[in-house]
Amino acid sequence: MIQSLTKLRTLGKAAFNSEFTQIYDELRPAFVAYFGNRYSFLRAEDIADIYNDSLLAFYQNIENGKLATLTCSIKSYIYTIGRNKAVDLIRSQHPEAHVSADTIEMFDRVNAIWEDANETEREKQNAVRHIVNKLVEPCRTILNLFYYEMESMKAIAKQMKYASADVAKTKKNQCMTKVRNVAKDYMQTLGLI
Repeated sequence: MIQSLTKLRTLGKAAFNSEFTQIYDELRPAFVAYFGNRYSFLRAEDIADIYNDSLLAFYQNIENGKLATLTCSIKSYIYTIGRNKAVDLIRSQHPEAHVSADTIEMFDRVNAIWEDANETEREKQNAVRHIVNKLVEPCRTILNLFYYEMESMKAIAKQMKYASADVAKTKKNQCMTKVRNVAKDYMQTLGLI
């Protein structure tokens, strides 16, 4: 499955549709499990509809040019759409639950704090990405898959054509040792240590 929106956008129509179908099939089980746990009071049919609607919104956003770049993984983007659709569904099912202006103001303040924290987190992530990008293959790919795409060791082993998840885990640990060394050098050049 393509992990990058840029790569996805460069595909021809047939290849794009094929890749999109693969994204749909691969993300569905984890999405349904996650949303089933998080919103356990929703029916399985509702969660399936939320997934379908989320993928459709993702597809339409790409097709109409609304989505040009991503600052997160495709998976994270689709989960965010799903969360918003779940909230919309809950609101539609319980219209009697009125939200006061004070509550909205409180949520706005929390969101502002969250955005500030996210900006700092993005700066840290950019520094880590810089370090990871200095690594050679297969370390760069393994760490991107594990930490940014949140893939399991089993999925990484399959994608990297390793014999087992244990082999992938060993390789990831070796790569992390390299990251520590590169990070130390990088921080020294920045004068941080």
